[in-house]
Amino acid sequence: MIKKFMEIGPDYFHLQDSFVESHVDKHLHFGSGNMDLPEVFRMIPNGSMVCIETGCDMKGILRDIDFLINNI
Repeated sequence: MIKKFMEIGPDYFHLQDSFVESHVDKHLHFGSGNMDLPEVFRMIPNGSMVCIETGCDMKGILRDIDFLINNI
């Protein structure tokens, strides 16, 4: 589904984790769902605008930053 979406050439992305079998936008912290986030990150073109839309608790945000550092 994501590869098909990329065919339309988006340049703005909101990132979160979720469960691929769910139809609900859960806004989970990175690593809390089952999405292949490193693969998703590789699909985002350089120069794109990115918004991180995970939970707002500070410990979770710090884990998200660590996840990004280690997976981009």
